[in-house]
Amino acid sequence: MKYAIWTVKGTEYQLRMKARQCGMLETKIGNPLNLLMKVELDHTLPALPQIVTIIAHGMLMHHPGVNENKIYQLIDEWLEEGHTQTELIELTTEILQVSGYIPSEEFADEQ
Repeated sequence: MKYAIWTVKGTEYQLRMKARQCGMLETKIGNPLNLLMKVELDHTLPALPQIVTIIAHGMLMHHPGVNENKIYQLIDEWLEEGHTQTELIELTTEILQVSGYIPSEEFADEQ
């Protein structure tokens, strides 16, 4: 099974959504593809709460005890490691790819 990996302070988190988590995500923030389209078209970043929500739903499958407050803490730790909020867009894109929202580059290369 494919999943996105997010490493914070040496701990690997596996992120992926199944249909149930995708439905829950869409109920909360709408279709996440609209966020990515806005990033692409307007050259703006999604709001941090939206990114946190995507990460939180991606964690439900493999890390069910992690809530949004913990995600904010992990982001703070990750940023202290020298990463940027812009890099969070790459992570959310990867979560959406492995969850079936958008084709992954691997799949596109096979075509």
